[in-house]
Amino acid sequence: MQRIILVSAIILQLASYTIAGAAEVAPRSGSVSNPAITKVDGWWEQEHQEDRARQAYWRLPPRALERYNRLQIRINQLTAQRDQIDAQIKHAVHEQHELLGFGGR
Repeated sequence: MQRIILVSAIILQLASYTIAGAAEVAPRSGSVSNPAITKVDGWWEQEHQEDRARQAYWRLPPRALERYNRLQIRINQLTAQRDQIDAQIKHAVHEQHELLGFGGR
């Protein structure tokens, strides 16, 4: 029962990142984006291994599945930290622009 709940939670989490990633690809109206930054899907999608990886995931023994899921949680935490740092950098650059009189950007 625990395994089913854990797997369901991971699937929901992965699905939410896929949906969030798709939303971030579309530019927001009125916002300036950095063209050097490209949001992408997870490594399964980057390597075009969705089907193979999904099948291998479901065949993992319980200990390996738990390890995989812990790694995914860590990846999600690091990604969230990176997003926070990116937001802080963007804010600091905006403040620099304003201090130099380039507030309209």
